[in-house]
Amino acid sequence: MAFDRLYLANCMLIEIGEKTLPSLGTDSKSQRLAEDIIDGNTAETFALPIDYHFATAYAELTRIAVDPAFGYDHQYKMPDGCVRVISTIDENYQDLKYKYERGVYCHVENGQMVQDDVLLCDQDKVFIKFIVLRTNPGRWPAWFTRLVVLKGARKMCVPLSENDYRKLSIKQDYKEALADAMAANGLDAMNVTEDGRDEFSGEKNIADGFM
Repeated sequence: MAFDRLYLANCMLIEIGEKTLPSLGTDSKSQRLAEDIIDGNTAETFALPIDYHFATAYAELTRIAVDPAFGYDHQYKMPDGCVRVISTIDENYQDLKYKYERGVYCHVENGQMVQDDVLLCDQDKVFIKFIVLRTNPGRWPAWFTRLVVLKGARKMCVPLSENDYRKLSIKQDYKEALADAMAANGLDAMNVTEDGRDEFSGEKNIADGFM
């Protein structure tokens, strides 16, 4: 089974009790609606205030030669696909807090207006930890796919099935899936103290069980 856009569309249709699609080239109402929803729906799910470990990336930002006209000393180009900055960090991946803002650098290249996403600050070097938009459904964990599907099914429910009751049912399913997603995401990382104990419970690191 291919975990692709067709898979997402059919999962959404199944949730609202509609027939599945053989392909995304059928030019049906359900196909057009699914195509319209998928990209925005995916972006919205990545933009939720959850620090998804499977979508967490690290980068040293490139300083733009032209400094801001006022407010901050420097501006740095944001990485492609950056949805949200989790934190500013140092070279050793440790949190390093300082004042910054996200903004847009507008300039002209080859006669065309270009808008670059930037981070504005006074630092001479900038490293960030951030959420990156991953558009390939085949690389998502199952719990994240479930979130995207239910979020999309809610949007498709009334236009296709005109079933307000099913929409309410999907809304409840989505709340439960969101709680499951936050729990599953938490299992993808472990914070420990310097002596190797669980930062939250005080218990010894799970790695001790393999020693």
